[in-house]
Amino acid sequence: MDGAITGFPPYGFSAVVKFGGSIMRDLAVCKHAVAELERLADHGHRILVVPGGGIPDKAIEAVDVAASLTPSTAHHACALAQDQTGYMLADPAFSSKLVPSASLGGHRQLNGMWNSMCDEGS
Repeated sequence: MDGAITGFPPYGFSAVVKFGGSIMRDLAVCKHAVAELERLADHGHRILVVPGGGIPDKAIEAVDVAASLTPSTAHHACALAQDQTGYMLADPAFSSKLVPSASLGGHRQLNGMWNSMCDEGS
């Protein structure tokens, strides 16, 4: 098997990791997880990190329950929460290798680890 998925362009990732935003509640654990991903990248793996929304996402969900946001508003607000988590993970406070990106296609040429903060379907 060559790893290609029919119908999808080859982006060249070794792995896709969904990084749950709630892990940021414990910063030591978060830093350790990022360090492990960086270690894998140092060994030649190209990793796509897809961040979760974490604490901001939970706040949006609570507002949605209380105020009944439209589905579009709730969806886009939660997607922005994922962006916020991604930018924080890519900050030097957590990583020296994560690179934030607004889309996959625009960053195909990057080496090492990618941190995609996009909802390409939106």
